[in-house]
Amino acid sequence: MLMNPSVTSKFALLLIATGLLCLVPAIPAAPMLVPGFVRFEVYTNLPGASIGDLVFAPEYPDSPGRTFYTTALDTRTVYPTDSHENYGGRLTGFLVPTATADYIFFLRGQDACQLFLSPDDDPANLELIAEDEVGGGGFEEPGVPKTSAPRSLVAGQRYAIQVLYKAGVGPDLCQVAWRTTESTTPAAELTPIPGTFLAALIEPRGNVTITRQPTGATLGANQSLTLDVDFTTTHGPIFVQWQKDGANVPGRVGGTVSLGPLTESDSGSYRAVVSIPGAVAISSAVNVTVTPDVTPPTIRRIVVADSLESITVEYSEAVTDTALDVFNYALDGGQQITGDGVRVNPSTVRFGTTRLTIGATYTLTVTDIEDLAGLTSAPGTSRTFTLTRERGGLKFEAWLNLGGNAVSALLSHPAYPDNPDLVAYVTQASSRQVFADAASVDNYGGRLSGWIVPPESGDYEFFIRSDDNSELYLSPDDNPANAVLIASES
Repeated sequence: MLMNPSVTSKFALLLIATGLLCLVPAIPAAPMLVPGFVRFEVYTNLPGASIGDLVFAPEYPDSPGRTFYTTALDTRTVYPTDSHENYGGRLTGFLVPTATADYIFFLRGQDACQLFLSPDDDPANLELIAEDEVGGGGFEEPGVPKTSAPRSLVAGQRYAIQVLYKAGVGPDLCQVAWRTTESTTPAAELTPIPGTFLAALIEPRGNVTITRQPTGATLGANQSLTLDVDFTTTHGPIFVQWQKDGANVPGRVGGTVSLGPLTESDSGSYRAVVSIPGAVAISSAVNVTVTPDVTPPTIRRIVVADSLESITVEYSEAVTDTALDVFNYALDGGQQITGDGVRVNPSTVRFGTTRLTIGATYTLTVTDIEDLAGLTSAPGTSRTFTLTRERGGLKFEAWLNLGGNAVSALLSHPAYPDNPDLVAYVTQASSRQVFADAASVDNYGGRLSGWIVPPESGDYEFFIRSDDNSELYLSPDDNPANAVLIASES
């Protein structure tokens, strides 16, 4: 029998001959390189707090108790709390820098930890470059053992990396950050190296299917563009990395990303690489063309806050601080803009207002709003909007790439509550209408908001369920500012 050597599926072969039964075991498929992940192996029931307690354990390295895949050199993405005790951990994979430079590595752990790096992609050449025998504290400037000497790395080359750490009793985490020798970011402000720069060899498993391809565009400079892709997966976690002209774009991670204010250098071919542990799919490449800015800014949309006492004004492109000047705005209907604006992003500002009325129609007129090319809004630039409450649904907002499982992680996020990454509308009080299954998305915070209109007067009980934590608030009236906590799942 001949088999195609390029086929990687597992085969079980049964041979039957006269008087003979022969079983041939399935041949495991060769591991594949999956971008966005490193392997996280956990060796359980190991007392002690030293690296020796891990590496001299009989289970190490071939028999971990649990194996995970994480999208950062950060164990908090898998164990978000300090609830795990007496174990050893190992992170392994490859580091793939996007820029050629000299890099300094920063290591931190609650107990002992070690960082190894290879000069190439061979794990046999791993070298110890940083260690902390005691643990505790944050990332520290060079000159201490847990911060490496500079290492010269080449863009696009894979370097084998390994992190060992031991968790005793109490807090447990291990993280690795980096910066170039020319970076001025303080060590204390560094964050763990994300999946954009990581890869791991993983056995093929499951699949990813692109269900809607991204769409390209031709836009003027200083405008903004949203790229998105839809997909289904058989399991998680999921990592989505956007590429320009075939190279990873740092910071452009997730099913939906925003580009802008655009410059002509942003022109190029963009695609999304969707990874899960064991499978990868690449979207179609789409062209983005950025032309010189010749169009004055206009108002793209106006969003009224649930409190009815603030409006968010989104312009067609990035605007200067002229958009923050209260004297450049006029609101009709006897209403007023209260105080100067607050910038939400380069093209969006927010203002307080006197309380608006449901059912009323208003017109906002702006004057002398300037874009980054020095073009000023045309005289009489305005937008009319009507306040309505649409029955039959709630607003769903999500803040992506948010670690941890406590509600406080969402409430303390700098983008909460005004800058969600995703806004959708659902017809029942459930996130499942947006994220259809448990594998749809990981590491995010969500908010469902709106009004509840009971069909009859009475005493009502409310029930909440979630994975992970959640809180339910209800107001005694229609003002969201009066909402109080009535139920929670911790």
